[in-house]
Amino acid sequence: MSGKLGRAAALLFALCLLAACVPAPAPTPTPVYKTTADPTRTMMPKPTPLAWVAPASAITASNAANLARVGSLVEHAATVNNYSFAHKRPRLLTRDGLSEVWVWDLDTGKALYKLANPNSGLAFYTPDDSQIVTVNYDTRTVATWDAETGKSVAALTLSQNGIVAVVAADDGSALAVTERTGAVSVWRPATARGPAYTIPAANGQPPAALAFTPDSTLLFISGSDFNLRAYDAASGALRKELTGFGSAVAPLRFSQDSKLLAAATGTRVFLIDIPTFATLGSSSADDLSPQKGLEFSPDGKRLAVGGSLDVVYVFDVLTRTPLAKLPGQGGQFSALAWSPDGSLLMTVAYSPQGGAFLWAVESLTQSAEKYQRGTVAGTPDQMYNGAWSPDGKRLFIGDGRGPVLVFGNTRP
Repeated sequence: MSGKLGRAAALLFALCLLAACVPAPAPTPTPVYKTTADPTRTMMPKPTPLAWVAPASAITASNAANLARVGSLVEHAATVNNYSFAHKRPRLLTRDGLSEVWVWDLDTGKALYKLANPNSGLAFYTPDDSQIVTVNYDTRTVATWDAETGKSVAALTLSQNGIVAVVAADDGSALAVTERTGAVSVWRPATARGPAYTIPAANGQPPAALAFTPDSTLLFISGSDFNLRAYDAASGALRKELTGFGSAVAPLRFSQDSKLLAAATGTRVFLIDIPTFATLGSSSADDLSPQKGLEFSPDGKRLAVGGSLDVVYVFDVLTRTPLAKLPGQGGQFSALAWSPDGSLLMTVAYSPQGGAFLWAVESLTQSAEKYQRGTVAGTPDQMYNGAWSPDGKRLFIGDGRGPVLVFGNTRP
């Protein structure tokens, strides 16, 4: 990866990926990282909207040095914190810190409409993309909307007891709702007027976490009794109860093929083989913080885990040993995401010294003296999160002031 990756880089809003080499840190001692208070949004002007450009190809480690701004989404007045892509159409839902949801046409970059539903805690497409589903925590309701027009279709009351948490299946087919009583009800909002089934609370308390496998066949619930249970997502039947964790299990993340589960407890991450429900082993470090980020690579061979303040770990899934400890985030780490082809890892740090960074995955090895990293956007931008489009052609970076910066490869 020499040549193109060896050139110097780095201007604001222009990616010079892999041109920067970040030294791999010594295992000890752990450095002390300093942070700076975030400035207010009014101290900085919003980024200027750009004309929407169609990327030439998917973003990979071999062409990422060519990345450039190819557009921006500027309707939001607060930080965008959720992205939901349609399954079969070039559409994107974005939800911000004020719970406003906008719908975008990714062919043109135009905002199609804003959903007339305040306080949306969750928004996603149904499997056929014909409807949008939103959840309102305040009114304890789930609403469906016509995806073409944005008009209301129906609204259902999810609970009379209050809602603690809601998660959706990746394909949009189901919704798991945690009530204040600790019970979990599963809904299919596009086709039913009531819950498909309800799972009683463990110890009468809400669970620590719950999540559907990517193939939507199982629902895992981390109970307040520190046990982890797997249920058949279609019927609600208990498939397996896993014990011996000793503390609350959260968060939960799956490999894309639904064969592996990463289950975190404090500074330790357990790896579980889903077909057999066997615990394969665990990975740990004193400064590990899985609550900040926990994601399998697309091929399931690596696991990226957030660390305290300034670092991100990458573990080898087979051996559970660390491959790399990524330093120099420049501020408090806030998000991570793998590129669809698995050749790049994006990390985001949100302090004024932070930014959005891309790391060449093939450089993240135990023997590496330097890691290859490039900067997508940095000071004075306040980057908080990011997402890859499913086709890998666009990279969306959430600016703290509300706009979303869009990057892509414009060269053939």
